[in-house]
Formats: sequence, structure tokens, C-alpha cells
Amino acid sequence: MLAAGLLAAWSGEVLAQPDEASSEPQEIAVIRALRARIGSLQHFKFDVVDTIDDVLENGQKVQYTHLRSVLVSRPDRLVLESKGDLENRTLVKDGKTVTLIDMDHEVYAQIEFSGTIDEMMDQLLERFDVSTPLADFLGGRRSTKKQ
Repeated sequence: MLAAGLLAAWSGEVLAQPDEASSEPQEIAVIRALRARIGSLQHFKFDVVDTIDDVLENGQKVQYTHLRSVLVSRPDRLVLESKGDLENRTLVKDGKTVTLIDMDHEVYAQIEFSGTIDEMMDQLLERFDVSTPLADFLGGRRSTKKQ
């Protein structure tokens, strides 16, 4: 929900309130509206702080935080920098190649890839089991699934 609020403020627009008759939770409706707005943009940049809760075997809850900085120029350019408790990585798609830099392990990988951002995210997941943070907001054709 924090991401939705930050992006709504960033866009300078107030998102429409969900229809009162809708059975969809308000949070999902706001995310859908935000996703539709971002999906219509060719170029955009945003920063978001996200948190992940993990429950340990002993029942203790641990929270991890990340700062994600995103720069998109559709259809084929992306810079996604993630800094935080679990990962410190940068993903760069420059139109011809995809580079993933892992600062924690001091390694990087690079592949030639001239497809779109959506195609890149699909390939990274299918071929290398690498998921892209904020994927639903980055591509041009993805949609937030109903829960």
C-alpha cells in the first residue's frame, strides 16, 4: 500500500476511488488503478521502500526492508537498483544487453537480450529463476491478478 501511495503522489494525480458496489478490496482496486496509469507511460522513474515479513520457526517475526529505485524507458530500457537487508543488486537493461550486478557477492552476469522489458522479465524467471522486484509495475502488458 505504501508503494501505491508514493506512486499516486509522484504522478500528481488522485486515483479514483473504487466503486462501492465492487467486491474487490480497496487496496487491490488502488493497485489496479495505479498499474493502469503506469502502464500508459513510456518513461517514468520512482523510488519505493518495501518490507517483507518472515516468521521464523520459533514464531518470531522478522521484517526486512529494501529501497528500490526504478527508471524505465519503454520498450527496452530499465535500471532497477535494490538496496536493503536481503539484497543489494542492480539490474540494467540497455536495449541490447541485460546486466545483473550483485554487490553483496561481488559478482555480475550479462546476457545479450534485445527484447522488451516484459520479455526480459519472463526470460529471467523462466531460464534463470530470477524474479524482478515490482514486476507488475514495470512492464507494459502485465496486470495485477485478482486475489
